[in-house]
Amino acid sequence: MIYAVISILVTTQTQEKMAQQFMHPAALIVQARTNFEFSEKRISSRLRPTEFSIVKEEIEKRIRHYNCLTNAAIQSHNLEADADIQSYQDDGRRQILLSTLGSDFLEKYKEDIHYEKTYAELLKFISDTIGTQSEKQKNRGS
Repeated sequence: MIYAVISILVTTQTQEKMAQQFMHPAALIVQARTNFEFSEKRISSRLRPTEFSIVKEEIEKRIRHYNCLTNAAIQSHNLEADADIQSYQDDGRRQILLSTLGSDFLEKYKEDIHYEKTYAELLKFISDTIGTQSEKQKNRGS
């Protein structure tokens, strides 16, 4: 009886691994984007530069994890040169970043946000808008 339960568990885990291994990168990118999106809206128009630096580090860390996962899938299918896949991956990064924006920030800067089409451009816009810490602020925070 115990052997049968263990056998079923091992078979199920093996089937899940095989399904992930053969999942097309485009499908994995969509799934990963959803998994890496923030549930909490961390960026508001009232966010101070000192607070933003912490949030930005969290965003960048999550994006590195997303990139690690999606790059592995892309490489395993030899699709590094596929422009569509690269576009889907960057759109996923942008969507993860958008998931951090509160409604007040979105409303206040919606035209600018719409204009910034890539993750890197949008992150730069948000960073420039909120501002960065001066050396004096950094020293005070330590």
